[in-house]
Amino acid sequence: MENEVELKKFGKPLRKAFGKLVERCEKSGIEYEWGPGLKGRHDLLISIQKGGGKSGIYVFGVDAAKALLDSDFEKYAFVEGYAEAIVRSIGPRASKTVVLGRLAGAKNYNDCRRIMWGKRGMDVRMELPESGKGVRMSIGSTSKALRAMVRFHVEAGANLSVRVEGLEVSSSQEIGEQLGRLVNSMFFELRKKRGIELFVRKEHGVEAFTWESNPWVGGKEEWNLEFPELEYDKEAIELYWHAVSAYRMPLLQYLGYYQVLEFYFSKYSALKDGASEVRVDKSTVERGACVSGKVRRGISEKDLLCRTVRGCISREELMSKLSNPLLKMYFDNAPNNVSKLYRTVSQFGVSGDDEGIDIREQLAERIYDIRCRIVHTKEGDRRGRILPFTEEEKLLQMFDLHMVAGLADNVLIAHGRRLSV
Repeated sequence: MENEVELKKFGKPLRKAFGKLVERCEKSGIEYEWGPGLKGRHDLLISIQKGGGKSGIYVFGVDAAKALLDSDFEKYAFVEGYAEAIVRSIGPRASKTVVLGRLAGAKNYNDCRRIMWGKRGMDVRMELPESGKGVRMSIGSTSKALRAMVRFHVEAGANLSVRVEGLEVSSSQEIGEQLGRLVNSMFFELRKKRGIELFVRKEHGVEAFTWESNPWVGGKEEWNLEFPELEYDKEAIELYWHAVSAYRMPLLQYLGYYQVLEFYFSKYSALKDGASEVRVDKSTVERGACVSGKVRRGISEKDLLCRTVRGCISREELMSKLSNPLLKMYFDNAPNNVSKLYRTVSQFGVSGDDEGIDIREQLAERIYDIRCRIVHTKEGDRRGRILPFTEEEKLLQMFDLHMVAGLADNVLIAHGRRLSV
């Protein structure tokens, strides 16, 4: 009955396509649900097996529905990286023509075009020599099935994939592990011998905040586009944009924003306990007694970071930002909260519960600990490093990255100068 109600919301072509998809899902025991789509439209969400859970395929419009109907989607399960994995090119050699042409031995772009001219079509693939155990690898256009199931990523330019066949495995986890080993070796060889730089697209953490709800950025108050008032230190702002450009690489972004804070360590090396702090508001940039020009000897990096954090944000402002419901949930340290999510990334929490401790020192301790876990593991630390595509990285991306980025914003503003033209 529910399906009939939902299907009546669509025009005849889409109603027919969605009807066939629902029929195939029910026949194969695949879960699905209806939900609001883009711009208020309704869509169909089909859940495909992925390890111990599910991964959703959102179906929008007739083309997406027909593409899925043309594939054997019932036979597929997602694994970490897939048995066929979407590939993206790094740098200027981004087009499929260039990548496949260079794989075929082209010396320049014209050679690439000549080689690929006779291999037009969406299903062109370059096969690699077969291993002694019958394992085959190929790289080329994404298959029809993969294009249907990850439609948005393919349409955004991910029109290449790497495919591995002939593996003898017993679980989806083992498929992912084997695929990772083979692809890492293959891509390293391609970069070393052909100068082709590729990487496999993997899932990243979702954003915890919308633009409007993020306590570290604007969007809460009315703002009119005006001529900028401040200019910023050239070296520091370049470090900042380098961090911003590392989109979808949270660990590199975190270190990039940390570098912005580190740039100003010398400015805060003379800041003593209880000394004047930097205060920033819309009309005035005041500097306290913290400016020295060089780092004093005998001060640890962690202490310098703590002074910098104290110098660019007030206790009250930080408390206000941490009152955000999502951040309160993240740092919830109540005895009955078993998960204590923040400890997955760093054992150091941030809360204003202890009035005898400056909350800014807590934040600096956490930022420094995370930075160390990204760069290296200290002797005796059993937690190990924070690595890409782990649960730790996903939580860092959702919460901690916004905090260190917000502090980088603050320190740039604190040391901004009146813009004169």
